[in-house]
Amino acid sequence: MEVTSYSGGYRKNKQLPPFEFDMVRYTGKSGKGSIAPPMEYDGLEVMLTKFNNGAIGKVSSNYDVVMPYNFTWEVFGNKGTCKNNKIWSSELPGQSDWTTIPGVMLDTADVVHHAFTDIVATLVDCIVQDRDTHANLEDAINTHEAALAAIISQREGRPVKLPLIA
Repeated sequence: MEVTSYSGGYRKNKQLPPFEFDMVRYTGKSGKGSIAPPMEYDGLEVMLTKFNNGAIGKVSSNYDVVMPYNFTWEVFGNKGTCKNNKIWSSELPGQSDWTTIPGVMLDTADVVHHAFTDIVATLVDCIVQDRDTHANLEDAINTHEAALAAIISQREGRPVKLPLIA
């Protein structure tokens, strides 16, 4: 596996001019606000991963934008694509448009509908039943190794092969 990563952004150590936005979307309270503080770090990061089987993955994070909260995700595969709550697949006969999965999207900064309660309940259940969670120690090690490889790639300007320690 190999990781290549880039970082950058506009707001690092810069104060942007004030702008107005609707506070309701952010706080649930009426009024206008003005935020665009300088950032101490690169606000945009992109990690490209080349897996041993030839598949390519991309993870990006952008805190440098000036826009309302937005949480989107996409997964592209050889039999279909998922984008937020929509699916397109060659495995669904007769499909002529995206199939929408009903549910609450995580597209607001209000976290009341996020899965924190379910996550904690799953963790407690795993402890009580003495079994691993889907996000176990091995998974955490792999995730951290990929993140460290991304940092090394950004700093040294080169792809980084995994595992970091052979």
